[in-house]
Amino acid sequence: MLKYSPLLCALILGCSSESTDATTTTTDSGTTGADSDVSTTTDGGSTTDSAVTTDASVTTDGSTTARVSWTPPTGIKADVNPDGPGPRRILLATSTDGLTFTRKSKVLSDQANTPNMLVTSSGEVRIYYTGANVDGTNDGPLVATSTDNGSTWSYYKPTMTGFATPHPPIGDLDVVEYEPGKYAMYVTNGISGASKAGIHRTVSSDDGFTFAYDRVSFTPATAYGQVDSLTQKIGSSYTMFVIDPPTGKMVRTTSTDGLTFTAQTTQAYTGGSTKAEILSNWMPLTAGGYRVYSFSLETNTINSFTTTDGVTLTPEAGNRLAFGSDPLEKTWVKDAAVAKLKDGTYLMAYVAETP
Repeated sequence: MLKYSPLLCALILGCSSESTDATTTTTDSGTTGADSDVSTTTDGGSTTDSAVTTDASVTTDGSTTARVSWTPPTGIKADVNPDGPGPRRILLATSTDGLTFTRKSKVLSDQANTPNMLVTSSGEVRIYYTGANVDGTNDGPLVATSTDNGSTWSYYKPTMTGFATPHPPIGDLDVVEYEPGKYAMYVTNGISGASKAGIHRTVSSDDGFTFAYDRVSFTPATAYGQVDSLTQKIGSSYTMFVIDPPTGKMVRTTSTDGLTFTAQTTQAYTGGSTKAEILSNWMPLTAGGYRVYSFSLETNTINSFTTTDGVTLTPEAGNRLAFGSDPLEKTWVKDAAVAKLKDGTYLMAYVAETP
């Protein structure tokens, strides 16, 4: 079984577990309709149960989709991989300009990691993220949605089909709306027949709540594998960055169709502190081009770059958010996902250890 490097797994990637078995054509509905028990926290407290129920929801654009409701747990998930989402949480911050963020002092979810955010054409905010033991065994995809610019949230468990049953951990969610109402989710998983991790593509059949396995989109040339993609369509082609765990550098890959990606360069992107940054999220800019959010565990800060082509990244001055004395955070902040909301403000979802 594949193991990621301790530094990247424990602090950057939050790897779901050691298992990286290949996907198969076996269909896994991902729904059980039963409660998933959540263990006692490591400090002796109790967490809440995580229950799933299926209901037919009507989206804000009038379409109907079957969404599997999810009740997010609270507290630390005990007896799970300490490098996964179990001891982590997703927190929220807001900004008027996308550069200076103020903490909301709100936990989106405990036992959660690696958020990815988008705003649909109807204005629904979606934060896709990795949850701890969502099928009772493995970590997997969850999504929080809001129709009031992040004031209130509903939680769902996307249905994943085409993976092995029970499927291996599915993590590092990277969701792209490649056409209106059509979504591709790139995830980190094992490569069939090889002890390495790569990037797999799934596609949604119902507006982003059921994803069917499609293909391996990026197979690293290295024996170790590369993980945790972030993808953006630029013009008529796609740029995807992935992390090279042994070096901590970013691999820039490209694709003409969003199906299969080819590595172009491997390099470290450094910000104002000259420390290497881990890229975590794209955000299109109103004036054109893109902001790429990043983080550094050496400086304990969330930072950003700008780019017009996905090739040349220019660091922006200052920090977007810095680890401080917030009682909801422990040790560091990382993995920022940011989107501009319909009301013109910016919302950030970021990860911290649960105190």
